[in-house]
Amino acid sequence: MKGIIEVAIIAMVSIISITTIVLAENAVDVTGSFTNLEVCDIDATEKSLNFGAGLKPRDVSADQMTTVSQPSGNAETATLEIKGTPWSDGTHTMDAEQTHWSIETITDFSGGTALTADFVPVLSGSFTHSGTPVHFVVKITDNQPAGTYSQTITFQVSCESGQE
Repeated sequence: MKGIIEVAIIAMVSIISITTIVLAENAVDVTGSFTNLEVCDIDATEKSLNFGAGLKPRDVSADQMTTVSQPSGNAETATLEIKGTPWSDGTHTMDAEQTHWSIETITDFSGGTALTADFVPVLSGSFTHSGTPVHFVVKITDNQPAGTYSQTITFQVSCESGQE
């Protein structure tokens, strides 16, 4: 099962059914049942990152961070993945790889991992409900035309309960 968060989209799955059976006119037995599906959801503290205004070609933005968490999931293990779109101002683009990410603070553009168009693992194993910080920096390319650019960063989580 996969949970995906993209900007402000949160996916959560839960199914509950209750069955009522009438046995006699003066007595009623109620039988409840439910199917507990593995909940594999994610959320992020910051759904909009502002890398600043007035950046020029070759500038590197300040570190920006969001915390990705599994607020109500019950999965025993999870894999958190990330991908991103190219930057665009509607006319011009800049490669997604100009954004670097890390679960540690990034002090310059040589730190972190370049964002790609395909999902890559951020972490795997025991997923924390309290959250995993993900840091970002952006480097403006040489000769990048002036404009207000945006990029979509997508986090996805795949969970396993360890049960067959």
